[in-house]
Amino acid sequence: MGHCGSTLTCDACYSDTPDAGCMTALEADADILGNGVLATFLVSAILTCGAILLGYVGDATHEAELNVIDKNVIRRYQASFVHNAIIPKLKSLWGTVRIPTIKFVTFGRVQKTSLERRITRKQRVEALSRFVLILSDQQLVTGLAILIGGLVGRCRISLYEYQMVTALAWFSSTTHLATLSVLRSYFINHHTVRNWRVVGMVASMILLIFSEVMVDIPASGNTQLINPFQCVFSTTGGAEYASDPSPCAPRY
Repeated sequence: MGHCGSTLTCDACYSDTPDAGCMTALEADADILGNGVLATFLVSAILTCGAILLGYVGDATHEAELNVIDKNVIRRYQASFVHNAIIPKLKSLWGTVRIPTIKFVTFGRVQKTSLERRITRKQRVEALSRFVLILSDQQLVTGLAILIGGLVGRCRISLYEYQMVTALAWFSSTTHLATLSVLRSYFINHHTVRNWRVVGMVASMILLIFSEVMVDIPASGNTQLINPFQCVFSTTGGAEYASDPSPCAPRY
């Protein structure tokens, strides 16, 4: 699967105990496993799941998307202390600061009368669907992008880094799947968007399966984690790599 030229070396080894010639610390590129990257994935997932949860408890989902369990949970929530005592106070506080805040942000371009109008349930459902759709697109594209980027940079990133790339792609894929329960009615009415999404999901599934197989090929434990991911690809489908720590070393 491609060549990296004479710069590729596959003779490094890793061990969690001091061994002759083996590295004892795994280092990862900050663009892959930096705190900012991980925080972005986490915040995005929390925002997505929070929007979905808010849609359920805030009566902003299509009736067709609610099953018996959903309705029972919502009914219990609406009878709870949180819904009847805490939420009204939060709404009152938000109502006090909402109009001044929005007028300040928009430099007074939004009229007060338009801000005071109550939002209907249909408008809430539409707003939630569009917001979750954006987050859903982000999760799907992010998962595909990080997998493709990892494969393109297989000569530069280590096997350990690609394992983390695969884990992050799974994280995005799982978060994306959570959005589909809210967007079911939207996709029924928008066939083109649905069909393109299916294409993206199938592509993501193929890349995830391929990545899972490739990161599991090395049979020599964790000793090869420090080597470039390209070292996994060999003419024998990985058997050579498992028995020889340097099958990808340049041959002269």
